[in-house]
Amino acid sequence: MRILITIALASVLVLAVSTAGAANLPQQSGSTATFRDNSRLMGSPGVTTLQLSPMYLEIQQVLDQAGETEQLLLAELAASTEDKEVERIIHRIERLEVDRTLIILKIQIRYARMDGRWDLERSLRARIIEILEDQTYALK
Repeated sequence: MRILITIALASVLVLAVSTAGAANLPQQSGSTATFRDNSRLMGSPGVTTLQLSPMYLEIQQVLDQAGETEQLLLAELAASTEDKEVERIIHRIERLEVDRTLIILKIQIRYARMDGRWDLERSLRARIIEILEDQTYALK
């Protein structure tokens, strides 16, 4: 599952970089490159500000929140002494990664739909169904 998240984030990052930088690609003239939009330049020559896509920002927010939730659950687990409570916390930690993946896929579906990328939306929806039908995600 971590591989899926890593692949999804890598593809989102590539998409964000290519989308953000596509309008401001350097124009090659001989051996020098110039930028069309100089407002993107920072203090040092050749350094540009990367504008992240809204989809990437939403995904990053989900990852940050999931990380915080995981830390809280681990702290709760360390402090817990009752077996039933420990079992509940462990079950929640196990489900956290799958929940995070489902939320990220839903975000990607929304952006695919907004871009009119119906084939991508269908494949992402199929992936969600696959995850939900997986026996490891079934309710205990």
